[in-house]
Amino acid sequence: MESIVRHRYIWFLISLLIIIPGLVFLLMPGGGLHPSIDFSGGALWEFQFPGKQSSDLNTDEIAAIFTQQGFEDAKVQLSTVTTQGTTFPAVLVRTKALNADTGEEQQRNVLAALQAKYGQDTRREQVQSVGATVSQESTRSAVIAVLGASLAILVYLTFAFRKAPHPIRYGVCAIVAMLHDVLVVLGVAAIMGYFFGLEVDALFLTALLTIISFSVHDTIVVFD
Repeated sequence: MESIVRHRYIWFLISLLIIIPGLVFLLMPGGGLHPSIDFSGGALWEFQFPGKQSSDLNTDEIAAIFTQQGFEDAKVQLSTVTTQGTTFPAVLVRTKALNADTGEEQQRNVLAALQAKYGQDTRREQVQSVGATVSQESTRSAVIAVLGASLAILVYLTFAFRKAPHPIRYGVCAIVAMLHDVLVVLGVAAIMGYFFGLEVDALFLTALLTIISFSVHDTIVVFD
């Protein structure tokens, strides 16, 4: 423990090298976290390509086809399916929601464009509307809960260490440590989202809340 404390400025520097760029990518235009379909909702398309190999498919070309049909920022993921012992490629595409009035026409146009590119055997397996599983209300409630818990932690630790000099410092330090851990995760997610298109989903929110709880728990253990 003594050696860790002795080199604390090195650890501070490492944290800053992660947090500061992360904050830049969180706040810069075009940066920030990239919410997945869990937050925004939309449509999930599945297409299969019998007679083709995975190497025949190009995700950028497929995304461009969707863009031409009015689905900007389509997320294309390659997959495979096996039917009657035969394995062939498939793609899963996440897009914005279909237009209520022209949804059927949009589906036909996309399928026709893919068939023109990859052959008439290309088939649309399914198109399903996906609602936002994590609503803005749920996210807001989570933020309020974290803020309320932070205040409770401050009060509790101040009371628990009331016999120590300046007991409020323990509560403040626990909250600062928690914010540090959260900013590291958010910063890394923002950087990964900017360069690699990483999206945050419901599991990310769950992981973030778990990190918050363990951060506070570990800080209290260290204080004890």
